[in-house]
Amino acid sequence: MAQAEFPRSSFPNLLFTGTKETKGTKRTMRTQPKYEQDEQDDAQLLRVSFQPASFKDVIPALQGSVPEEYLLPEINRHKVGNPDFQVDKLDKVSNRVKTFIDKMRIVVENEKDTTGTDSNIDTLVDDLLRIADLNCWPLKILNHPLRRIIIKGKPFASADLDFVVTNQNLNMVVIEDKHIKNVHSSNGFGETLIAANIIACGDEDIRDTDNEKPIDKTIFAMRVISTYVTFYKAEIPAKYWSELSHGLPKSEVIIKRWPGENAKRKGLDLVEPDGR
Repeated sequence: MAQAEFPRSSFPNLLFTGTKETKGTKRTMRTQPKYEQDEQDDAQLLRVSFQPASFKDVIPALQGSVPEEYLLPEINRHKVGNPDFQVDKLDKVSNRVKTFIDKMRIVVENEKDTTGTDSNIDTLVDDLLRIADLNCWPLKILNHPLRRIIIKGKPFASADLDFVVTNQNLNMVVIEDKHIKNVHSSNGFGETLIAANIIACGDEDIRDTDNEKPIDKTIFAMRVISTYVTFYKAEIPAKYWSELSHGLPKSEVIIKRWPGENAKRKGLDLVEPDGR
C-alpha cells in the first residue's frame, strides 16, 4: 500500500520525518531548513496567521504577581549596560534578585556578540518562569520536551522546544527564546517557528488525552528575543485537529499577539521597570 505523501517542508529547528521503504526496510529521512521563504510557506501550509491584539485578549486571568522585590525602578537598560555597573554594590537587594539582575546584564552584554548564542537567554528565561511560580502545582516546567505533528498516523514533524509549561489538564504554554542576531523580518522575527511549535504542542496534547474525538484547544506562547518578551494566544477548534490528522488542514488558525507590533525590540523589555 503506497504511503501518503506530503509537501516537503522546513520548519526551523524541526526535524521533518518521513518513512521510505526500500527492499523491505524502513528508514527515516530528516531534512534541515535552508531557506527563510520555506519557513513562510510552512506557516501557510498549516494555515496559521498572526494578528495584533489587546492585553485582555491574550493574557489569561491568573492569580498571583511578580514579587515586588524584582520591580526595582532604578534598574534599567542604561544602568545595566554601563560597563561600570556592579551587581555586588546594589543596596538592600536580596541575593536572589541580584542573580536575576546579573543574568539580565549578561544577556544585554551578549547582544553585541555577533555569533548569536542563545544559552544565556535560556538561563534568564528559566529563572523568569520560576520567579513567576510557573513551576508550582498544578503547573510544571518541562525542559526540551519533544512534540510531534502526526498526519495519517505517520510522523510529519517534531519540535524540540526550549520550555513548555503544562498543567494537569495538559493545556500548554510554549516558550521560545532567541538571540537578537538570529531573528529577521523575513521569517516574522521567529513567528513562523512559534506557529509550528503551537501546532506541534496542540497535536501532541490532543493525542495524549482520553477523548475519543478532538476538542477545542487554547494554547499560550511566549517569545523572548534577548530581553524583549511577546505573548501569544491561539484558540484552535476541534475541526482543525480533525483535518490535520487526515492531511493538511483547511480551517484557519489566527494567533493573537500582544504587544501588537511585531519587531525585534517591540516586546516588553525585562531590563526596564515597566517591562518587568
